[in-house]
Amino acid sequence: MIKAIFTAKALRRRAVRSSALSLLIFLSSLCLCVSAIQISAQEQPPAPGPPRPVKIPQVVEKKLPNGLTVVVIERKGSPLIATRLMVGIGASAESLKNAGLANMTADLLTKGTKTRDATKIAEDLEFLGADLGTSVGFDTTSVSMSVTSDKIAPAMAVMSDVILHPTFPQNELDLLKSQKLDELTANLSTPGFLTSYVASVYSYGASPASGTPASLQGMTRQDVSDFYNGYFSPNRATLFFVGDITPAAAYQIAEQNFGAWKAQASALPMAVGEGSPIETKSIVNRILVIDLPKSGQASVSFARQLRSVGHIAAGDAGAPHIGPDYFPGVLTNSVLGGGYSSRLNLEIRIKRGLSYGAGSSISWRPMSSRFATRVQTKNESAAEVAELTVEQLRSMAQENAAPSELAARRAALIGDFDLHLETDAELIDVISDLYANHLGTSELNQYERNVSSVDLAAMKQFAAKNFISGDLIIAGDYSVFKDDLKKRFPNMPITAIEADKLDLTKPSLQK
Repeated sequence: MIKAIFTAKALRRRAVRSSALSLLIFLSSLCLCVSAIQISAQEQPPAPGPPRPVKIPQVVEKKLPNGLTVVVIERKGSPLIATRLMVGIGASAESLKNAGLANMTADLLTKGTKTRDATKIAEDLEFLGADLGTSVGFDTTSVSMSVTSDKIAPAMAVMSDVILHPTFPQNELDLLKSQKLDELTANLSTPGFLTSYVASVYSYGASPASGTPASLQGMTRQDVSDFYNGYFSPNRATLFFVGDITPAAAYQIAEQNFGAWKAQASALPMAVGEGSPIETKSIVNRILVIDLPKSGQASVSFARQLRSVGHIAAGDAGAPHIGPDYFPGVLTNSVLGGGYSSRLNLEIRIKRGLSYGAGSSISWRPMSSRFATRVQTKNESAAEVAELTVEQLRSMAQENAAPSELAARRAALIGDFDLHLETDAELIDVISDLYANHLGTSELNQYERNVSSVDLAAMKQFAAKNFISGDLIIAGDYSVFKDDLKKRFPNMPITAIEADKLDLTKPSLQK
């Protein structure tokens, strides 16, 4: 009897829950229907709101007697101080013979000094709660550190020791060479890496910053020491402080730690110049395939070296400044491949599902910038993706973008710019980029105005000038897409090279 009563109650509870669930489902369906009606009634997405005012920080600069430039941005209340010592030399100083030397030199800075070995450096930084790392760009080598404001003095002592007194221990060099060779060997079987690796020589007339198997194997301690002694000098360096520190305190710390650093004349040439861009009227100038049999996917890239569009060329009258092509280039690239709603991603991913993402980028430099698109896809769709990429490049060069595209990208760029000024680490990136390109910090105040002043005609003109005469580079299993590629590009000669026989010194891979 008791069991029957509990069973009956359980059934009633189940019935109540079932009724409640049915009602909930009905109400949810009703809400979805109402939402669907509202969405369908809204023909256009809401227009972007007005950009928020951007607060430009004050930048204070002073030179030490030895020529070191010290730049300070005081941000009271910031818990951390971001610092960076940037030397005006990078991978552009390399040739194919010593490719990877700038990266090797930077990495070895933290592996031993006259008074600290690698372990001691790591322990001292960990005790202070400081993060220290190195990085290399086309034209700069940087040592960056982040630490709390109360630890800046002892942390800077470690940072300066790393920069001024490296010993480049042979055992650390041997270990790094082995690690970099292993990493490069693994990357050379990756389609996405291969396209950019080859483009550095084939399209840009330079050398890969990661090095080549031959250059890494042949690198000696003397090579590293010569590179350091030839280029690291205070009159070619800038020391940045961003955070809760006054200019007076920053200058005192800089003088204490870097005042004895002696300036020297360069013993080595400043840079290896890149060749001039090839000029033709067609979108694609050459097609190169890196054959990677049985690769899981293919990488498709369009690469082209651009003329100097960052600022006026060296030697022109007047102070360096951002030239007329820069902001049209920023917006044009953003419409083409700068976000999820960009044209490349829309056509390749959203409409056709051929990739997880498609985009483009411009690596801006004072004298010679680089443009590239990038898509990873199935081998079966590699040729189709290549054709879609070329179609979008042609469209950008021959037709005006839609006003709605321009408005959306303007809003996104201005919003991103504001975000990049919020944290110390991001702000130091923005400021150091200006100094790397020999540009004044006053450019920060003009960013929003310059972005807003670009019109559709300027974007079309930029694309017509720069999105042509490029190289189509595809890395993947050529046997899968060979016939389709020839069908889609019937009048274009195709050069195919086996990945395991890749040699960047061969004339067929030279620009």
